[in-house]
Amino acid sequence: MKALIVLLALASGPASEDARLAGRWRDSERDTVSELIRADDGSWSGVIVASPRATELGKRSFEALRWHADDHRFVGHLIKPDDGQRVDVQVWLDTADTLTAEARVLIFRRSLRFTRVKEVPHNNRGSRFSGAELRP
Repeated sequence: MKALIVLLALASGPASEDARLAGRWRDSERDTVSELIRADDGSWSGVIVASPRATELGKRSFEALRWHADDHRFVGHLIKPDDGQRVDVQVWLDTADTLTAEARVLIFRRSLRFTRVKEVPHNNRGSRFSGAELRP
């Protein structure tokens, strides 16, 4: 019985969440696609790989996301592509293909919804960024 409890605890820990977080995610509000990449230190970062605004390509979208078991969420920073401002964020997976990022500034909160995409789409200008240049 103890072995089963240990296995269940390990299965719901950061490794299983990490595997689900990896990939490309479309922001329903800005119509950008961010690729979430795991760094050597175990944290996650995001880079914009597709956007209708070519100036956003290659910019960081998330930074230093780390799993917090107590909250069952990733906690880190959302980076606004317009001005580079870092905002505290909590990220969780609603389903295997939907993700919520809740940005917090002082007492204000704002939720952004992301949907998993399989390919990096071309926008109306054909702009896309592979993200490979930013991999460790």
